[in-house]
Amino acid sequence: MVGLVVPGNTPSRGRRVTAAVVTGLLVAATPAGASIGPAQAAPAPPPAVQSTPAAAEQALEAPDEAAAARLAYRTRRDVLVTGMTSETSVTYARPDGTFQSTMHLSPVRIRDQAGTWAEVDLTLERRSDGSVRPRAHPRELRLSAGRSASSDALVEVRVAGQRVELGWRGALPEPVLDGDRATYRDVRPGVDLVVQAQRTGFEYFLIVKQPSAAAELTDIGMPLHTGTLSPAERLGGGLELRDATGAAVVQVPPAQMWDAAVDPLSAEPARRADVPMAFATSAGGTDLVLRPARAFFDDPATVFPVTVDPSVSLAPAFDAFVQDTFSSDQSGASMLKLGYVNDADDGCASSCRARSFLSFGVGPTYWDAKVVRAELFLRGIWE
Repeated sequence: MVGLVVPGNTPSRGRRVTAAVVTGLLVAATPAGASIGPAQAAPAPPPAVQSTPAAAEQALEAPDEAAAARLAYRTRRDVLVTGMTSETSVTYARPDGTFQSTMHLSPVRIRDQAGTWAEVDLTLERRSDGSVRPRAHPRELRLSAGRSASSDALVEVRVAGQRVELGWRGALPEPVLDGDRATYRDVRPGVDLVVQAQRTGFEYFLIVKQPSAAAELTDIGMPLHTGTLSPAERLGGGLELRDATGAAVVQVPPAQMWDAAVDPLSAEPARRADVPMAFATSAGGTDLVLRPARAFFDDPATVFPVTVDPSVSLAPAFDAFVQDTFSSDQSGASMLKLGYVNDADDGCASSCRARSFLSFGVGPTYWDAKVVRAELFLRGIWE
């Protein structure tokens, strides 16, 4: 996928899960200064992990762990620790002296203009300033609402205190909005451009609708305005933008292209190919250049439409999957794969194994804490 950026039992089946993974931790840790009951009293067995208190009761809040623990003991109810709430996690003090945290790999809430937390909503809508934006996005994603060829604006996001813009040369029609997707019809003859909002960036697709449309797609240069960020190649494939310290704050994972043929067992594209990418110097600064494989378009076995797919990820969570037949970095993929898959196009007709790795950045919050229970929640979409 290209954009600006998270085991089966039978060899003929596979399972894919979304990368929007949730984990719950039940931690037996009493903050310093928090007196929650007689020292000799044994804590009650911890209840099952829940993401929120009972909906029928008004939620209780306290600014820190100590205050939340005392209030939870007195009221015998869960208490939100407001000082520990972030874009990806929320923590409650519980009446039995434990703390419960729910963590996501990507942002699920943002601070609104009033300073309160609001749920992320990627639904695209037209704004009064003429732009197209998600209802609530962690990085202020903004898309073009259509324009003439006098501008190259397409999509921009805020990262590391500045705006990163990816453009498109030529006029853009008014996009067709459908949920988190904006489709710009026929940006070139027979080619649609689709931009999809994601929690950690965005993904864009070029949909090549017929063979004749592929003739002009040998090199696709898209203007990239990076501010003070420096473009660089990534170890293992793909590209990235680095800040002044050398840290990668934007990732462009390796791109691929595939046709309309679908494997009936895995529901994945049956035929695909890698798409080389590079940064190139242009008159206006830097271009992100894609070079789709001409041989893939010309192959008689290719079933149109063909999708060319890169993505852009901001502050990625570094969840990834590995597979027998993949050698490229999949940390920017929007899906995680588990179990056995069919991948005949990559030289494995059956029994290809896929495994996923998840990284939750808990930091020092849980150092020296005793974890009573941990649960991982995955949403399966194919098996």
